[in-house]
Amino acid sequence: MEQLNSGNMNQPGGIEQFAYDLSIDEGEFYCRLSDFTDDQLAAIDDCIGGTIDRFIAHMLMTGAENPRSRNEYLLEPLIAGILWNEYACRSRAAKMSQLIRLSVYSSARNIRPSIKRFCDAKKGKLITGMLNAPAAESENPDLHGFRSFVRWLASTGEFIEEAKRLEHWAGFLAAQSKDAQAEMIEQWSALAAAFAADARIRLGLFTSGVERIRKDVPVRNRNRENRLFCGRSEAEYHMNMFAAEVMNREFRRGFAAAEKKVVLLPACMSHPGRGSCRAAESDGSLACSGCTASCQVNILTSALAPYRVGTSIIPHSSGFSRYLKRWEGTGTALVGVACVLNLLRGGYEMRGLGIPAQCVFLDYSGCAKHWNGCATKLSASQLFHVL
Repeated sequence: MEQLNSGNMNQPGGIEQFAYDLSIDEGEFYCRLSDFTDDQLAAIDDCIGGTIDRFIAHMLMTGAENPRSRNEYLLEPLIAGILWNEYACRSRAAKMSQLIRLSVYSSARNIRPSIKRFCDAKKGKLITGMLNAPAAESENPDLHGFRSFVRWLASTGEFIEEAKRLEHWAGFLAAQSKDAQAEMIEQWSALAAAFAADARIRLGLFTSGVERIRKDVPVRNRNRENRLFCGRSEAEYHMNMFAAEVMNREFRRGFAAAEKKVVLLPACMSHPGRGSCRAAESDGSLACSGCTASCQVNILTSALAPYRVGTSIIPHSSGFSRYLKRWEGTGTALVGVACVLNLLRGGYEMRGLGIPAQCVFLDYSGCAKHWNGCATKLSASQLFHVL
């Protein structure tokens, strides 16, 4: 069993060490996010509702997938715009040889965990080289530029699920004139800029550490595979918060209908009194052994037991996909608990496997691999509200 070395983690020492922190006022955050989501969904629909209607018709005509909810489709151009504004110039400057190698290492580390360390070292150097190289002076808002951008996202390994969704939009763009392609992409970019500005005003209280941490990333994460992940922008944090709220709403009915529910807790929440977490392997997952009374994993496991809600510990987000497989087709509903930057991808993965799901944010990120190595926590009241 993989050792969960959370016993040496420090306790949090204040908001200044976190990229985001919901513990400032958890109740206020979730209220603000709900109101913000209502307003943004209405604003996006007002702005590009016609495009969404045509895209849904395109998806039905091509039979590319079973229809999703309208709000899920409203979310996707925003994702495209946020990521386009952040990375399009980078993707235009990248060499095809770099992307191929990066894609190989990103895939191999997930398929063969035994070579993960080797792949991570190679991936870290490639990403650092790409991010240190001069970016293109401008984007290329047409089908070719958009497809190159989506290829770049997928190759990094950080945006695999987002890239899958945007591939459908590339197919939709292909059916448009060149002028219409540019108009749509520029519209998504403007939509994202307006979203980012509003989010900074309404949710910025909880993400005040992002830019400070980003400044340290080029040095602290040089030649490390997590440089891109740790250097994500404040707009991306807000986009993930918004996306998680939208998904919770859209997946709610299926989740509520499931008889069996399991809460997936990240290993960074464990805080054993001494040594390493003693979670025991059971049926392909890790079960809390109750070794430390004060550990939040143990507290939540005990609190949920009377309601016949189980818990399972996920050692690290990189193994999330493998752990999900055991629940595919079982009718079990899952609550995914993770830091803000991991929930969008996790939500899409559970959606793709047909697993009824909800999500709850960690109050802050504390994974020792990426951040400052402190035991994380969540809002128990929000978890019970979701359940």
